[in-house]
Amino acid sequence: MRANTRTFLGIDVAAFWKWAQQNKELINFSKVSLNTLIPEPDWVKEQRKYDYFNRPKYENKKWTEEEDARLWYMFYQEGRTQQEIGQLIGRSAHGIQRRLHRLRKKKLPQ
Repeated sequence: MRANTRTFLGIDVAAFWKWAQQNKELINFSKVSLNTLIPEPDWVKEQRKYDYFNRPKYENKKWTEEEDARLWYMFYQEGRTQQEIGQLIGRSAHGIQRRLHRLRKKKLPQ
C-alpha cells in the first residue's frame, strides 16, 4: 500500500500465525511484545515462556581479555572452526564471527 511518500506492507495475520507455528525456531517469541499481532493464538504464550527460559546462556555477556586470547589462539593456532569454538566456549558461531572481526580490527591497524 502506498500513501503519499510512504510505503506500507500489509500482513495477513492468520497467514502469519500459521507460518509462525510451522517455523517456531526462526522467531524468539520472548522478544515479541504481547498482542503485537492480534488475535494471538494460545500456543504463543507457551512458546514465549519457553523461548525466555531457553535463551542462550551467554546472551549479552561481555567478552573478557582471557576469552579473547583463547578465541584468537583456538582460531589461528589450532585451526578450529567458528562453530567448534562456539560449542567449546558456549557462544554462538555468529558471536564468534563478530568477535573475531572486532579483534582483527584491533590487532591489525589499517
